[in-house]
Amino acid sequence: MKKIILQRMKTGLVVALPLIGVGVFVFLVFAFFAKTESILAGPNEDLFTSKCGKCHKLTPTGGTTLGRGSAGPDLTGYANKRPLAFLQLYVRDPEAGRKQFADIYAREIQGKYKKDKKAVDISAADLAKIIELMK
Repeated sequence: MKKIILQRMKTGLVVALPLIGVGVFVFLVFAFFAKTESILAGPNEDLFTSKCGKCHKLTPTGGTTLGRGSAGPDLTGYANKRPLAFLQLYVRDPEAGRKQFADIYAREIQGKYKKDKKAVDISAADLAKIIELMK
């Protein structure tokens, strides 16, 4: 009786272990390559990720954190802290933004981050969508 039970257990393990191994492998591959922010995100979130996510992070209200960057500030709530005119100019032309706003905001940003802000080639409509996410 013990031999039969042991034999059946071994047979079950021989079948089950490879299936479990394949399942774990598939899960790990998916977890490694999946871009959860793209799966869960809408078009505005994808826009942020592609234009800003390399250097910045943002967590929209009730949403998933977008971007993986740490070269610039976390932009969550940033549109509530800075004038709209500053954001519109500074994102597209950092040098002009620093000059027009007398470095009030830009100096604060540059003091915390080592890299200079790079200009982003973005339409006014797309920038408005990103700024809306930053509220």
